[in-house]
Amino acid sequence: MKEFEVESKSIVDIFSSNNIYKIPNYQRPYKWEDEQVEQLFDDIYEAYKNNQHDEGENYFLGSIVVTKQSSDNYEYEVIDGQQRITTLMILFCVLRDCFKNINAEYKNPDDINIQRIEQCIYINNHFQRLKFSQNPQYKNDFDLLFLNNNNSIQSFKKPSKKEIKLDDPKFKYKNTAVIIYEKLKCLLDINQDEINNFVNYLFNKVLLIKIICSNLNTAIKLFQTINDRGLDLTQLDLIKSILINKIYEENKDDLQYAKNEENSFIMVWKEIETILSKTGDYQKITMENMFTLFGYFLLGSNPKKSLHVELENQFKGKTTKEIIDEFKNFCDEYVNDLFNNNNKIVNSFWYLPWTIHPIAVIMTSLHTKYKDHLKLLILLRKFYYLYWIAGYTLSKIKQISFQLINMIKDNKDILEINEILVNKYNKDEVEKKAVENILNKDIYNHNKWIKPLLILIEYNQDDSEQREFIDLEQAHIEHILPKSYEKFYPHINKEIADNYLNSCCNLTLLKDKKNIDAGNKPFDKKIEIYKGEGKDKKQSSFLITQIIINNYEKKEITQWNEDSMKNRRKWFCNEIEKLFSIKIKENK
Repeated sequence: MKEFEVESKSIVDIFSSNNIYKIPNYQRPYKWEDEQVEQLFDDIYEAYKNNQHDEGENYFLGSIVVTKQSSDNYEYEVIDGQQRITTLMILFCVLRDCFKNINAEYKNPDDINIQRIEQCIYINNHFQRLKFSQNPQYKNDFDLLFLNNNNSIQSFKKPSKKEIKLDDPKFKYKNTAVIIYEKLKCLLDINQDEINNFVNYLFNKVLLIKIICSNLNTAIKLFQTINDRGLDLTQLDLIKSILINKIYEENKDDLQYAKNEENSFIMVWKEIETILSKTGDYQKITMENMFTLFGYFLLGSNPKKSLHVELENQFKGKTTKEIIDEFKNFCDEYVNDLFNNNNKIVNSFWYLPWTIHPIAVIMTSLHTKYKDHLKLLILLRKFYYLYWIAGYTLSKIKQISFQLINMIKDNKDILEINEILVNKYNKDEVEKKAVENILNKDIYNHNKWIKPLLILIEYNQDDSEQREFIDLEQAHIEHILPKSYEKFYPHINKEIADNYLNSCCNLTLLKDKKNIDAGNKPFDKKIEIYKGEGKDKKQSSFLITQIIINNYEKKEITQWNEDSMKNRRKWFCNEIEKLFSIKIKENK
């Protein structure tokens, strides 16, 4: 067989003879919503109206890309076009169940009546033309809705927007049926001939380009250039299909064994999905993002081509079982050593704006069991935070991240890694720029790093390695000297306020309720709220706020004035020096 064959087929021919279409298990579930379904129907109807009086005009609906496992069967695996084929099958079922009088008089051989429509749904009233090999529930839902004679499509109610947005495809199946039923009903309301003629046009004059590929790789390459209406396969779909195809390439002479291996692969795949589903909001990662991390680890460079192409090259020489087993271990390490690890340094990385690159470096260290992993984490925290605070963007840290991945894979000494980072700091003057921004008199406004920086200082207040992760949504920045200070702070003039109000020395952390309660209060009332003597009876859990309480109780500070803020500034700078091992005075 050639690499691919192209056939232009009418709808009635696509669903004729012994043709069976199987949606493979690496495909996503049915995704079409109102917009896609309405567009498909409306485009066909518009073509019908435009060509009503011209018997020679056809309408091209698009293409489907399929493969056959062998030349002697009629079962096609749908690589591209599953959304369109599924929608057409739902349309057939709506016609069969709700419009039984279509072309009942059967005036000529091309008329499409209910019996002909049923032949598009089943072969010999027994074999389904559309098969689902994904989650068995998808098949069960489809069968119950459309292939079970006890169901009445006409009585379906349109699912809610919330239901349609769920991953459960049964709501989208139902939604598609409701839309199609209403549109067909409008044609019938015109007259019986209108719906008769439209159905004849749909089945006889609407064409699909059926591209039959000799193998999955050819199908994938074609898919990437010709998909025009469906929801494209994701990188994850393509990676999954490549791995399944490898199984059949590895076991050409034993298809039953290959099928068993495919089933084992799918089981492991689902185990990994379950593992990753347990990650939380900040640490949450999709399977596709995890393959990106895995790809960065394998490549040690930014992908020059699509991720699935790069990974396919990396997978050469390995069996699918070896690949999926290593990937599963990679995911286990992510969940157990990052997500479930409340190490204070590890917690720091979830606040970064470009998480994927530092996490790729950390995962490389974990996966290769790098000997100086903890020391490396300290260096990485300093590196990525100083570049963020200094105002640099992703482009500045991307290439050195890949350099770090390769150095770790080569098991380079931690001192050599540190030297590389120091040279880059000096070249970019990153410490100087970071310190200038930290000491700016207004770090509160327009700086997304200030809250994470306060949280890092909070983490650093005790010697323990573990600390529960602090969610950014639960931590709020408190102005000790409030923004509306004039009423309760007569000793603060405008010049002092301009210099200190939004600077590092006047900011601390509170939980949401305390932050609201503290608001525009005198300093002694703020202390009471920090201590838990207000509506919220618990003392603030933030250690950097408890320091203010302790200093007040020791009478080291009695009011929040310029001297108090100068002392807090010294404390803050000292904490930054300890956190990042830099000298603020020298850099200033």
